Amino acid sequence: FLPCQQYLIVYAAKSFLDTSANRNYVGALPSTASHLFWTSCITAYSPAKHSLDNLISTNIVLTFAEEVTLGTGSIVLTPLGESPMNFDITDGTRVQFNTPTTSQITILGDVPT
Repeated sequence: FLPCQQYLIVYAAKSFLDTSANRNYVGALPSTASHLFWTSCITAYSPAKHSLDNLISTNIVLTFAEEVTLGTGSIVLTPLGESPMNFDITDGTRVQFNTPTTSQITILGDVPT
């Protein structure tokens, strides 16, 4: 699946057989009862992409198309002309999630490393 895309799943009756000895057909999934979903992506940034004159204390907020849960890893920010800054997503002093699920993640601005 492609990131940040909406998908609709519909299939006709008899598209699938179950694996029982009877090999029953699976009923249709028509558009009126379809499965609709989005693949995860960032839909909004704050501050806005390519904006200027943001204070060092400005929080960075990432908004996703759907709720996301806390995993492991880092968010890497690279200020122009400087070394990359790693933000461990499990470090609640630097990265905030509304637990257990959220569609927004905040990287706190002006926090000493």
